[in-house]
Amino acid sequence: MFQSLFSRSPVSTAILATSLGLASFGTHAADAVENSTSVAPYIVNGNVANIEDYRSFISLFSDPTGYTNYSIEGPLCGATLLNQEYVLTAAHCFYGSDNNAKWNRLFTVAVTELQDSSEAGNAERLRIAEIYMHPNYKDGERYLWSNDIAILKLATPATRGELVNYGFSKDYRNEPASFKAVGHGDTRTGFDDSTDFLQVSLNYVTDSQCQAFGLSNVRDDYICFSGDYSAVTQLNGGTCQGDSGGPVYWNDNGRLVQVGITSFGPTTCGDPSIPVTSVFTEVADHYDWIESVLGGHETATYTISEQDRIDFGQTISPTPNVSTSGSGGGGSMSLLFGSLLALVGWSRRRRQ
Repeated sequence: MFQSLFSRSPVSTAILATSLGLASFGTHAADAVENSTSVAPYIVNGNVANIEDYRSFISLFSDPTGYTNYSIEGPLCGATLLNQEYVLTAAHCFYGSDNNAKWNRLFTVAVTELQDSSEAGNAERLRIAEIYMHPNYKDGERYLWSNDIAILKLATPATRGELVNYGFSKDYRNEPASFKAVGHGDTRTGFDDSTDFLQVSLNYVTDSQCQAFGLSNVRDDYICFSGDYSAVTQLNGGTCQGDSGGPVYWNDNGRLVQVGITSFGPTTCGDPSIPVTSVFTEVADHYDWIESVLGGHETATYTISEQDRIDFGQTISPTPNVSTSGSGGGGSMSLLFGSLLALVGWSRRRRQ
């Protein structure tokens, strides 16, 4: 069994159910609505990392400030900066036709150079103008979330961070290599004891090894990893809820190259009985599609306007608490997007 690593907030679910006249539902019922997924992968057995060493990393938060009476919350997913206007992440972070998915698409902001997730309200926050979902993305465990990749176009260019390195070569599969996953996700299933930016070293697992223990549908456009065992946590290192969409980097002689996008993993993050703790969408297999989007040759799956946010916000709470803002300070951390990922088998690394 598998699960995506995105988690839906019980608070946002309750808000939408009440405001839009929907029946109230709990975590497991919410997961079934419209096949919408929420992803949030976390770092297990990680240690504190310096964001200055990973300046291409982007945190995705929900920020309805100015459109509703609710505050910024997250992280929802991770991402990386392709250029000043485009961000790379996982498709499952935005998939779905229900109002929870719509909320994520309308109110997600990209936060640059975030060391401590509790400081998101004071960081550079950039709203999303367009979302490009891979045209062949298939959601759910049945398909192992195939082609789990998306690109976000920012409404305002980023002024901080640095561009991520990526490419079409898979040399890292054929030689001893050093890999690290980073993020603000949970430190174990359903629990996060740190707001710091974390990193964990990962070990490459071949496709044949990945398939041998139950992932028979894993194709060569995935890349599998596991992490070292810790006697303290009694878990293997890996990603967890809240890390979805975030990167795994290959250290190519001192140059960090993104080789994967956090997609899904075991129900229990870092489960030591399973030889794979994280499965990533392999970036090299989607190089041409990424370049096509950046070159202006693809049509956006979703186009988001300021009026869309205003109209939806008015439906949720008719008297917003502050004026609208695209970036900068404001907003306090709330329970809006808590971590309630339904842990069934494996999980997608996104907050639901």
